Amino acid sequence: MQDSNYVYERMRKVLTEIGAEVGLETEVKVFAGPLKIQDALGDPKEKDYPIQKGKEKLMEAVIFKSRGQAYTDRYGNYHGTLSDVIALELKETAWQ
Repeated sequence: MQDSNYVYERMRKVLTEIGAEVGLETEVKVFAGPLKIQDALGDPKEKDYPIQKGKEKLMEAVIFKSRGQAYTDRYGNYHGTLSDVIALELKETAWQ
């Protein structure tokens, strides 16, 4: 099993390759929800999802017309270029 530093460096390499193709000054917008529970989950029968209890929020990254989402309890806001993202210190507490 690879450690997190290996994964972060692989992510940085892939992002650098993408940046070389589309331009390192391409803006990346990342923001925390707020999505309503209904919008995030629909109407699940179970009522024990962490987002329903307020422990997590939905993060969404937007680049061009594409969106990626993830639930996390370590959320925050970010806006910058691909070059800025590549330069970020990638670690577990990057959003704090």
